[in-house]
Amino acid sequence: MRRSALVLCLLLLTPVSGAWSLPEIPDVELEEEWIVEQKEGWGHTGWVALRSEGLEPLRQISATEVLVWGDHGTYQLEVESVLRGPTADGYRVVLEPRLPSHAQWDILSTFEFEALQLAGTNSALPTSFEIHGVDPVIFDSVPGIWWVEPLLETKARNSLSSSIMENGSMNGHPGWDLGLNGSGVIIGVADSGIELDHACFSENATEIGEVGVGHRKVVLVNTSIDDGDHSGQADYKHGTHIAGTLVCDLWNGNVSDGMSPSHGARVLFQDVVNESGWSEPTVDWLLAEAVANGVVIHSDSWGDDTEAYTLRSAEFDLWHREMPWSLAFIAPGNNPSKFYEPANARNVVSVGGTLSDNSTDLYTSSSQGPTEEGLRGNFIATPAVGIISASADGNLSSFNDDMRSSTGTSMSTPLGASITAVIQQMVQDGWFTEEGFVPSGPQLRALLALSSDSLPVGVAPDAQQGWGRPNLANIIDYDENSSANIWIHDSYMMNETIRMGLIDEWLAANGSRPLEQVIESKWNGSDAQGPFLKQGENTSWNLTLIPGEDLEVILSFNQRPFGAVSDDLGVSVILPNGTVIRSNESLEGTEYVHLLAADLIGVENVTIRVDASLVGIGNYSGVLGSDGDMLGFALAVKGVGGEVVVPEPEPVSEPEDGDEDGVPDEEDGCPNTEFEYRNMVGYDGCIPEPMNYSTEDVFVKVEWVHSEHNGMFILQLNGSAAPIHVDNFRQHVENGRYNGTLFHRVIDNFMIQGGDFETGEGYGGYAARFYQYCNGEYSTDVTCAGLGQSAWTVPAELNNGLDHVPYALSMARTSAPNSAGSQFFIVDKDAYPDWLDGEYSVFGKVISGYEGVEYISTVGTGGMDRPVDNVMIISMGIIDWPLSDDNDATSVIDEGNNTNSSEGGLQWRVVGAFFAILFVVMVLISIRKRSNNG
Repeated sequence: MRRSALVLCLLLLTPVSGAWSLPEIPDVELEEEWIVEQKEGWGHTGWVALRSEGLEPLRQISATEVLVWGDHGTYQLEVESVLRGPTADGYRVVLEPRLPSHAQWDILSTFEFEALQLAGTNSALPTSFEIHGVDPVIFDSVPGIWWVEPLLETKARNSLSSSIMENGSMNGHPGWDLGLNGSGVIIGVADSGIELDHACFSENATEIGEVGVGHRKVVLVNTSIDDGDHSGQADYKHGTHIAGTLVCDLWNGNVSDGMSPSHGARVLFQDVVNESGWSEPTVDWLLAEAVANGVVIHSDSWGDDTEAYTLRSAEFDLWHREMPWSLAFIAPGNNPSKFYEPANARNVVSVGGTLSDNSTDLYTSSSQGPTEEGLRGNFIATPAVGIISASADGNLSSFNDDMRSSTGTSMSTPLGASITAVIQQMVQDGWFTEEGFVPSGPQLRALLALSSDSLPVGVAPDAQQGWGRPNLANIIDYDENSSANIWIHDSYMMNETIRMGLIDEWLAANGSRPLEQVIESKWNGSDAQGPFLKQGENTSWNLTLIPGEDLEVILSFNQRPFGAVSDDLGVSVILPNGTVIRSNESLEGTEYVHLLAADLIGVENVTIRVDASLVGIGNYSGVLGSDGDMLGFALAVKGVGGEVVVPEPEPVSEPEDGDEDGVPDEEDGCPNTEFEYRNMVGYDGCIPEPMNYSTEDVFVKVEWVHSEHNGMFILQLNGSAAPIHVDNFRQHVENGRYNGTLFHRVIDNFMIQGGDFETGEGYGGYAARFYQYCNGEYSTDVTCAGLGQSAWTVPAELNNGLDHVPYALSMARTSAPNSAGSQFFIVDKDAYPDWLDGEYSVFGKVISGYEGVEYISTVGTGGMDRPVDNVMIISMGIIDWPLSDDNDATSVIDEGNNTNSSEGGLQWRVVGAFFAILFVVMVLISIRKRSNNG
């Protein structure tokens, strides 16, 4: 990131599973950040392949760009200031994720640091430390630093409000009347302390009760930092008021102005303020303790007065990405021209404020977006003015029931968390599905957005109110006591016992902190409903419509932190006539499609499809989280009656297979295969004849074309050194499989590679027949466990006396030694890649037409070393060698390797003829002169 641009061609391996590749190049010294660009996009194999180039991938920053650590790449970024926020007395320095350990220690040894948070080796988490008394400009020139943020002081940031959010009016509690009050839900909160003797929380008039799973209101209080809401400490009374807004239910059952919308819920409280002020730990410790005790919703009305995306913002995002059953509610602040951290995180619910009535007026002092990174900002808005809740009195034995009024987004935030706890209860109680389940954060966000009213109508979502103000009447039909024609889908839905066991397993994994532990779990989504999508994949459902109702579709998923590529899932509604209506969001993790009832007249059902246009990659494939390449999601759809029921097909009787060899009798050429040989039969049901490999040399003529250029070279296949490879190659040639294929990978001064007759991209190609290997593993099953001939591979023939010297012909393969199929490569002129010897099977060489190989090696290439203009093999054929006198080798090669246009070639032949005639004339003149002189 600190040098001028320099374009280099990288030896990258093909970015797909089972790709054909060459082995590791010797390591080089790592130095600093580079960008490696692939125009075709990135896959996990390409990410891992960077390491064979001596490059360590740090983070994917776009669909086509990966930031790496090393000494080369496609280009480097311009030098920019790494400071996020204002200057200060001290700073938190954040290093690049996955930065090699030696590079981290090089940086750490340069500074006198404090509060080191050291990430594990190759961790997706960044290492960070604090430093004082320095000019932040010095960090701009230090490779490996992601950003620097100022160290700031953290600052703190209810029956009428419930009526407004239950049914959009200032009267009545229809939700409470149905028992929808957060029962069965535990809400987590970190704040200044809680007075447990207050009537909102105590067991009775004279006893606090034993805090724990059996307590009426409080399941846990973490007092490791402090032990109460103490007078004289920062934001005294703040925590008690917040806890009351979340769960207040007076012990005597009386309904008061301070009763919480989710008064049936219980609270897990973390006291993070002591005599030194706000002393909150990193957020993963708070959220991990909460989720381990059954908490999904966590309310946090605090933050630093900076609009910069901080390490804390990133850690909120990382936690949500790794732990799907977690959803933090954050207060954005009380400055309409500022939007403070960590409410600017991508996966949290930032809660703006409205007036405390059922008007459409917004609280004018509420912070609003957009964020510096371009997010909308607030996710919802709830009442923020004059919120009544529990009041602390500094006396833990007074058992008071005092209430007090407070205003600000610190009050609207727990109200947003509280009403969402009621939605969580609905999911858990089975309002939307046949069986209830604990919803993921994305599922709660989708339902919360679906429940919200735009203030005023038709404006939301916008930067001030987000999706609007929650109104449960949008997802509850109070007259019918039903969920108002809503269908949901949560990729993370699973059995509760398994879910909690999984969380316990994750939090017991190796790691110095919870984020490292959950990242280390490498969960692939097992036991969850799914699906989990990789880039380019999609999934869909066919849903019946409710006549006369609008169709509203909300999709939500957890994003990677800013600085990494933005995952892009999209939702579409597909009408029966093929019309597709898509969502159109790039940065947001929650998006929607809304169709009016008037536009759906006569339409009985629609298809809802989710497409994974872009899912980033990390160190692992087939796993979720920030270090994987799969992504789950949630849907909430209103105006539908459920999935279209498709009748089960009539059972089809299995065909007769008398000898049980897997081939039906009607297709079995050998219907009486003995039991012990039945796993060795081919597609015709017969045991293949023993293979006789050629031990003679075979000669192959290769004709190729590139733009206006064409050529030819001849290969000699060494049957005695590599009989199996020669047999395989010869059969491919005789079957015409190479005709029309490409040299798909060209690296000057190294090699040219081709032979992928399946995809033409370097992704495929299999053996010409069964050589008793399936995808690199020995097998006697010609069907390769049902995978078929596409899994056939060739056993290695290494150390056969043939080395990788200029013009050597060798076989490409995957990382498995016995996985060659059809792809081959030819070593370039002057190249001596001896590290390939003993790793790849040489089976021949070029014996004529060397200039053709040299020409192909110099053609222009793009991403993945693919020629910009195709180099095509026109044909390959077996020939007799040496060629006959009528078609000798010299004339064939001279005509074939015409690396100019046909017109140019003709011009040169005319010029050559002219000089030849001139030479003859001059000779004759010379002879005549000699005769005359004699």
